[in-house]
Amino acid sequence: MKKGIEIVFVVLFFALCLIPGLGMLILPEEENHANQVLAAEPDLLESDGSLNLDFFTEFQDYFADHFAFRQELITLNADFLDTFFQTSNTDQVIVGENDWLYYESTLDDYLNIPTLTARSAANAAISLSLMQEYAQKNGATLLFMVAPNKNSLYDENMPDRYVPLEQDGNWELMKKAMTAEGVDYLDLFALFDSSDEIMYHAEDSHWNNMGAAYVQKAIMDAFGLEGTDYSQRDYEVREDFKGDLYEMLFPMGDGMDENQYYGDFTYVTDAEDTEAMRYEAVNTQKEHGLILYRDSFGNSLVPFMAEEFGYSLALRSVPYDLDEIAAHEADYAVIELVERHLDTLATRAAVMEAPQRDIEVPETAIEAQLTCEAAQSGEYWMLTGSFDAEQTDIGSRVYAVLGDGTDTVVYEATPAGGDGEGSFTLYIPQDTSYTSISLVVMLDETLVSTETIEIAYS
Repeated sequence: MKKGIEIVFVVLFFALCLIPGLGMLILPEEENHANQVLAAEPDLLESDGSLNLDFFTEFQDYFADHFAFRQELITLNADFLDTFFQTSNTDQVIVGENDWLYYESTLDDYLNIPTLTARSAANAAISLSLMQEYAQKNGATLLFMVAPNKNSLYDENMPDRYVPLEQDGNWELMKKAMTAEGVDYLDLFALFDSSDEIMYHAEDSHWNNMGAAYVQKAIMDAFGLEGTDYSQRDYEVREDFKGDLYEMLFPMGDGMDENQYYGDFTYVTDAEDTEAMRYEAVNTQKEHGLILYRDSFGNSLVPFMAEEFGYSLALRSVPYDLDEIAAHEADYAVIELVERHLDTLATRAAVMEAPQRDIEVPETAIEAQLTCEAAQSGEYWMLTGSFDAEQTDIGSRVYAVLGDGTDTVVYEATPAGGDGEGSFTLYIPQDTSYTSISLVVMLDETLVSTETIEIAYS
């Protein structure tokens, strides 16, 4: 009898082990509810017909992401850990008090551990000042704003084990650098701190519709334009919003967060949803044109902004294409960037023709190596390269001296690329005849230049 029970137990055990694999063959693949990029199905052969030597390793990753009932099991595990231990089953989500969830990737900012240095923050601010100048040249007013991480505003439900350091984080470094460079920015940290309302979702990383409406009014005020004041409007509260952090933890869960709804908008758009990479809208009852460079915080902000302008275009791609401003004759432009991604300003340069400058080029060169590559980018040649950052002052402008053997021209490069410290990016017209490049920078308040090298156009 005992042996029979053991046999049944063994058979049942192996049957249960087979269910995930057999289920993959029989059942349709489930929709991926969590905010996660799943491993792709591997090919046995490479494109050249040779055997894929990594097939079994890749298949292991594929199986781990696609086995049957995976999301149901993840949800059960998350429920158990949350209920009994108030902890998360994923390193992407921090479980806080009172059912609040926080994005783990915001932890450095919360703890005041900067990913920016004083040099890269200065470079990011210079990049913004160049964007601001380019927008003004094309008849538009540019405004920059940082969407605060949720725990930068609402930290009362963060676990006590996380204690911020008494030092400047990325936002403080950026504020100082932007002030030094004369960048026009909207301080959303101060804006949200001035209100007693909770304007972020408890189970999502973004602001709610009330927060989006609050930001819309602040933008219009910053531009000196009349805009709808939604704080004076009635709204309906619905419990119908599924948060991104909740979905990471409970991919098959049915929990919903509250959101506010202010009635129907009057603008017209062909975009399927506000997550579209390009979201164009027209409101015949309004005037002016707007370009909104945004990330996922723009999902809820886009409708409120589209309602206020005759034409609006919301772009979600990086790097920012500032030529869209001239292409649509926009009067206003907004760059919205979440706090946790501030370092991208120092590593990704906006697409725009570099401004020509008139500077005194020094005759002597310092011993500094220079690298430069050229590649086609739309209507431009994009020149990217690096130099020794330690041989420049923090906040030094980077001037590129281009020559063709008889003539030279000086452009100001965007100090962005690489690690955000000793790199530059330069967009110049494709009909250029310049074949050499050197850089002129500041060191101890003195203009210095690097070696001159040939440009390898490709």
